Amino acid sequence: QSNLPPLPKPCADRTQEILKIQGALNNARFLWIYGSTGYGKTTLANLYARQKLSTGLWFRLRNYSDFTLMSALQKIHIIISARLKDIDIIVLDDLVIIEQQTYAIELLSTILDNVKKSSAKIIITSQYSLPSRLKAQIGDESFEYVAPEMSEADITLLLNSSGLDDDKLIRFWSTYILASTSGHPQL
Repeated sequence: QSNLPPLPKPCADRTQEILKIQGALNNARFLWIYGSTGYGKTTLANLYARQKLSTGLWFRLRNYSDFTLMSALQKIHIIISARLKDIDIIVLDDLVIIEQQTYAIELLSTILDNVKKSSAKIIITSQYSLPSRLKAQIGDESFEYVAPEMSEADITLLLNSSGLDDDKLIRFWSTYILASTSGHPQL
């Protein structure tokens, strides 16, 4: 498969969200998934990659900023360039990049331009929306997707996968969890 990180246990399959991601990637080369901490951006990218049984590359960029981010993006560019013919999905996970990071945006733009030469798709997860400067450079080839809260159906599946099999208890707990967490996956 590739260097995918393990899924959390238990893990809801988030079928409806994966279908939306699939639809987005049918029409765009680059998917930018963003949202607050703990909303499952990484898990959504991971579930999609596993469902596609893709040959891909996963780069975890959590806590990278400024110099370390630029250095990592340079290394990622070299790795992708060397393996571009062999991969169909690239995930840049937990990327923190804002409008003011001009050089980092240029490096990311270079990576995206390189990937355009192949049939590979890129999923980027971030707490922030796609920087407008980068959006202008990649145009219609990108799609932004806000990581949503979990639905009651997602919570029900999560309870089932945790071993709860009493329908009445599942309904009670899924309603209670949704009401008390507003569907936040980590709460």
